[in-house]
Amino acid sequence: MAELEARSVDPGAYVVMLDIYGRLAECAAQNLFIVRQGELFTPKRDNILEGIARMEVMELAENLGIECIEADLYPYDLYLADEVFVTANSICLVPVSKINGKPMGKPAPGPITKRLLSAWSERVGYDIVQRALSHVKG
Repeated sequence: MAELEARSVDPGAYVVMLDIYGRLAECAAQNLFIVRQGELFTPKRDNILEGIARMEVMELAENLGIECIEADLYPYDLYLADEVFVTANSICLVPVSKINGKPMGKPAPGPITKRLLSAWSERVGYDIVQRALSHVKG
């Protein structure tokens, strides 16, 4: 239902759901990450489904020396973020450029997102970004 509601406003939107305490939880089928001052944050495990792609990003971050913190995050954390991205098996890692239809103010993907995408591409043996772009029409 949340996804249908969000897509009625913006067909390309990912919906971010909150837990019963108003904390960021996850998207309808994706996990959420926020970058702030070079550190990576993701919601705690207590109210999310732990995705394989989420675990992959956390492992890649550790290998790259990027601290990944599981924390209580709130909607305002999205607005304070330097970078935001979502993960899922089907999409790997997708940068977020708008929050509630408004541009984040910083180019997406940001430097941490790019490092993670590059490391993931290296791990699987092909360029994830080029592969995704090859499916974009026009």
